[in-house]
Amino acid sequence: MGSKRLLAAVVAVVVLAGGAAGAWWWTHRDTTAPISDPAPHVTGDGTRVGPEGGTVQVGGVEMQIPAGAVADGSHITVLPVAAIGEHGGELFGQPVGVEHGQPLREPVTVRWNVPQLSARQRASAVLTRWDADLRMWKVSDARLAVDGDFLVATLQDFSFWDWAASASQWTGELLGKRVDAPVCSGKPLAAWVRGVVDPDEDLSAAALRVCFEPDRDEIVTARVANNRTFTQRLRLKPDHAAWAWTWAGREEFGPKAVIYRTAHDVFDSDSSFLLPPLTEVAVGIGRPDSPGSVMQTGTGTVDAVTVLVDVTAYIFDQLPAGGSDNPVINAMLQALYECGGKELLNRPKADPETIVRAVVDAVGSCATEIVDPASEFGARFEALEQHAIRAHPGTTAQLVARGDRLVHQLAQAYAVLKYADLLFYLSDQLADTLVGPLAFSVRGDGRPQQLGVWKPSCQDVDVDSGRIYRNLALQDTFADKNLELWQFDQWQPAARSAVKPLDACADEYLIKLADFLPGDWGDPKAARVVADEVRALSGYPAIPGAGGLRRLELCAAACAVTGTVYFEHPAYGRSVLITTMPTQVGASDAFITVIGADGKVRWRHRAGAWYRLAPADPAIDGTGHLFLNYDPGRYNGVIILRPSPQGFDTFDTLPPPGEYAQRFYSASLTDADRDGRYEVDSAINDCNPDCAGGTIKHTIYRWNGSGYTAH
Repeated sequence: MGSKRLLAAVVAVVVLAGGAAGAWWWTHRDTTAPISDPAPHVTGDGTRVGPEGGTVQVGGVEMQIPAGAVADGSHITVLPVAAIGEHGGELFGQPVGVEHGQPLREPVTVRWNVPQLSARQRASAVLTRWDADLRMWKVSDARLAVDGDFLVATLQDFSFWDWAASASQWTGELLGKRVDAPVCSGKPLAAWVRGVVDPDEDLSAAALRVCFEPDRDEIVTARVANNRTFTQRLRLKPDHAAWAWTWAGREEFGPKAVIYRTAHDVFDSDSSFLLPPLTEVAVGIGRPDSPGSVMQTGTGTVDAVTVLVDVTAYIFDQLPAGGSDNPVINAMLQALYECGGKELLNRPKADPETIVRAVVDAVGSCATEIVDPASEFGARFEALEQHAIRAHPGTTAQLVARGDRLVHQLAQAYAVLKYADLLFYLSDQLADTLVGPLAFSVRGDGRPQQLGVWKPSCQDVDVDSGRIYRNLALQDTFADKNLELWQFDQWQPAARSAVKPLDACADEYLIKLADFLPGDWGDPKAARVVADEVRALSGYPAIPGAGGLRRLELCAAACAVTGTVYFEHPAYGRSVLITTMPTQVGASDAFITVIGADGKVRWRHRAGAWYRLAPADPAIDGTGHLFLNYDPGRYNGVIILRPSPQGFDTFDTLPPPGEYAQRFYSASLTDADRDGRYEVDSAINDCNPDCAGGTIKHTIYRWNGSGYTAH
């Protein structure tokens, strides 16, 4: 901000919502606060200079007055003023004062000899003018020039002038310190978490040190220590993931705290978080909103933004910028970050050297722009400054004036920053971080959908198969990986709820989807249960649960469904054939049952105490007949059922109740000619001289339109 505009900033900008507010602040400002700026102290009578001009030496200051600068018939007096030196972290020179009755006709040149200043201090020094009313040194619009060991200014309007610079010496090393590993409670994490990956593996030199502990609301707390002397940016993946919360570490004060706090405000997002050097922070990782197994990964990276923050910290280390008590400094930081971030936005990933050079260029141009009120970010700085001062009603004019001097010193320090000043930054550690970022991860089950709440396509069986699976199989109820899905008692009732949205689809599509499911899922048994419920929506009867099986007398003891066949029966309508077996072999007989479209048992057959009974796969061939396999203990048998108005034609293949021997006992199904119709391969052992050494005779039976005949 230029000196011509500073008075408005000091007096009115503090609460400048309107004229009355600014006047209120000026009336109620803290007049008891000590004057922090050192006033100029005149030590003698001074030296008179007339129209002829001349050179006056006062201590380490030389003033060159050209001939004609002083009006004819008048004179000026160059006053001797005591040197100030260091004051509150700033260096002041020897002020120069001039008394004159008439305005100078030409500017004079003032040269301060400052061999005690480093080249950096001379480059960042600012020209200041004493404001007698406000009793402060205000930054001038005029700029100092550097001529060897001299600071040079060309001035025409006089009272007292001086330079101000930082008392700090520039350093150029970041020490290779390390931080301790964070400490967590060791308590079990939320049930949705399947595992975590800690990158440091107890290595004290790891770039990130991490531990995990539970938080409320199923959140995982990751305590993260940045084990490097440079800033890193922690990014959370996948793209839709977001931090549940972030904690920037214990609250600190001072220049560094302001730098990183402001950087957090400007650069952090829902999925990225800055990690200041050698600092422990914490982030919350919530359960993913999308169902299924999700890996959430936090990766520490170094990029142009983190380098910008570190360069800012490097410059602030060299200047007495003060802590969070100066709103002007805070405003400058935010404007610098916004400007630098804009210039570095979308810059392609590059090597460390290129990034540092780009940041040096960006901060140099941004610093110059910030102190130019006519520029985009100069105007932004003024707006931020006004907002910051309004937020701190106790701000004094002295504090604003000092902040303004420091802003100009900082701006000039940034402007003269060179790539060579940051060679220390290009350490092997930084290069390694740019090439290979370190990551930690939390793998777990995402939050399941509400059961039965999803939208079917009613057109694509592959799409709807996946949607049913995600809505049903990924429920927390079925999270125990020691069980197959079909083994859960809750699987069938949950499947019935999950398929309800499909009720909007056409019956023909439901049949197609039900046929598709068993071959699409990795757990065919679980898929068949779901397919049964899908078919039930199309008018087919539902499969009874364990209690229903006993109630319908489909089991004489504890039993289980071993297979289902959905088909159209000429008398029963849309029907389902169910095969059941006792859960303990031999405890009771197997059953074959048909439930009609009305939900009633329309046909039932008590088989024997068999070891196996189930439909063939596929259970219906091109003839429309139903095929079952059974095993009473030695050979496989084949049962064929053709739906008829009277019930079923069995072709003498259905063993009598309690028996096993029938036409196609010791037989198997095949489709050798691949015409979509089964052939029955009957394999009869003549047991001559005994069954173990007998000859097996194979006979193939084919459907001829009215029965199965040998070929």
